[in-house]
Amino acid sequence: MRAAREKLTSSSGLERAFEYQLAHSYATNHSQAAIVVMALAAVVAGTATYWVPPSRVVGWFIVVACVIGLRHASVDRFLKSDGDTLNLDRWRRRFVMLDVMFACSWIPAIQVISGIEQGKNAFAFFVTLIVAAVTTMLSAPIPLAVYVG
Repeated sequence: MRAAREKLTSSSGLERAFEYQLAHSYATNHSQAAIVVMALAAVVAGTATYWVPPSRVVGWFIVVACVIGLRHASVDRFLKSDGDTLNLDRWRRRFVMLDVMFACSWIPAIQVISGIEQGKNAFAFFVTLIVAAVTTMLSAPIPLAVYVG
């Protein structure tokens, strides 16, 4: 009876325990990968300084670092909270918005790199593919986060 009630009251039609496990998996993925994603951003920023003025690259890197830090703080707060009292819909929306912010923070770098006249579009394409792949792998437990990322 309880399982049927959970499925009916669930927004996704899944049991609450399964929804919580998916959200927990998302949070764990992003918590463990925060340093690696920050390193990826640093490598892209360092490489971009060959073609773009360093002041623009540093500004972009600060924005990306802030978004990564915000996402890391949010998922850590989720992981430390009690799973029985969480509002999973609100947390899922928060995770989706964090992925939107992360994706939007990479747009200026890709636009600047691809706008260079020296034919560096291959590097911009490479950065786009890598960021999309990282976002897809880390956000896989929440499909909407994958799509917006």
